[in-house]
Amino acid sequence: MGNPIFGMKGGQPAIGGRMFINLGYEGKSFAEVSRFINEVPQGLLDDLIPLWKKIQPIVQKSVANTFATEGRGKWVKLSEAYLKSSKKKKSAYPNTILKLSGRMWRAATVEGADGNVTTLAKDHMVWGINLDEIKYARRHDMCWMSTPQREFMKLFPDDAVDMTKALTEYVRKGIVNARRMARATSGVVR
Repeated sequence: MGNPIFGMKGGQPAIGGRMFINLGYEGKSFAEVSRFINEVPQGLLDDLIPLWKKIQPIVQKSVANTFATEGRGKWVKLSEAYLKSSKKKKSAYPNTILKLSGRMWRAATVEGADGNVTTLAKDHMVWGINLDEIKYARRHDMCWMSTPQREFMKLFPDDAVDMTKALTEYVRKGIVNARRMARATSGVVR
């Protein structure tokens, strides 16, 4: 796909659009981490689509929340001149930041919307906006020209907590299922 994709990388905007989740084990000994990693069934991490299906709603909700709270209260307010011009344009969302037509908001928050890019693949997930279709998205998120920066494709610490929970649940279920299969094939009943 040759189109530039705006996505997330480690909670920050990224061109080329893959979302990477960095995993760490704070406060755990090497032996504890090794035991956990050794219990992960072979093949569980070969196809991460089931995990992405749990992560996608977290990302989607975070971006929607960022729009709803206008950058969690951090976006620069609309200027009086802009408010006057948006009234002339008959905005679908008057006095609301980054929702003049609603097109960019829908592309950022609704899977399948015009300009939305969603990919759930075996080894990566992409959630973002196609910049060939929504050209002004980059200007707002990355503060180009004279536009105030209003990051909307951003993850927050509470999102990382939710994604870590989803990942942990996914891996634990994989371990439990692998143990069941091993018992079933060995003839051990518990």
